[in-house]
Amino acid sequence: MTGRLLPAPGVCIMPRDPPGKSGRSGACARLSSLVSDGTCLTMPRSTTPSALLLTTMLATTSLPAAQPDGNPFFAPSPLPFNYPQFDRIKDSDFAPAFDAGMAQHLAEVRAIADNPEPPSFENTLVALEKSGQVLERAQIVFFSLVAADTNDTRNALRAEYAPRFSAHSDAILLDEKLFARIEALYQKRHDLGLDAESVRLIERRHSDFVRAGARLSAADKERLKAINSELATLSSQSTAILGTAAAL
Repeated sequence: MTGRLLPAPGVCIMPRDPPGKSGRSGACARLSSLVSDGTCLTMPRSTTPSALLLTTMLATTSLPAAQPDGNPFFAPSPLPFNYPQFDRIKDSDFAPAFDAGMAQHLAEVRAIADNPEPPSFENTLVALEKSGQVLERAQIVFFSLVAADTNDTRNALRAEYAPRFSAHSDAILLDEKLFARIEALYQKRHDLGLDAESVRLIERRHSDFVRAGARLSAADKERLKAINSELATLSSQSTAILGTAAAL
């Protein structure tokens, strides 16, 4: 599985329908309603192909307490459609956002996996879609900039964080307790009273985890983690080499 949970460059924006004129229903409408500023955004991913992953990046949860350094990634942008505040973003903002975002994301996923309540669409799938917002905001901007306007600092960050992002994704996609909840929903997806969109979301998420190795043995998972880390490092190096060659 290439790319893991990292976003592909680019953002597709879908304005939420006005009240009473909803053109969407089911999973999309429910997830859209979680965004308080009236927008529903989707993002292409190189890792999870589901077109229904609608609000992971932009829901309103942010890191607790005020952020003294004013890092723009620690809270949703106030701009229309939550467009990034490029006038405030500095290269030095990325590493703190990556570190804090990964820690927050893992804590949120751990809470989902350890939830003592039986798995439901809301407490598992919806909760998973809402997780990792700080990390996702930072990754979207970072990889868009690296693709369009990179520099030595950004190249160094990409090389440093490539294996760490791989390990972060593996920690989620290979989590046994989390996958057990998704598997339970998948097995009874047609008996949950969900609409077609919600059922499809369960199916696509389940497929993402299975393809990432969730059903492998413990030993094979460790081997996969090593391979993924090596591939992430080599991919970053290859991209840097191609970028240098293109600039000549």
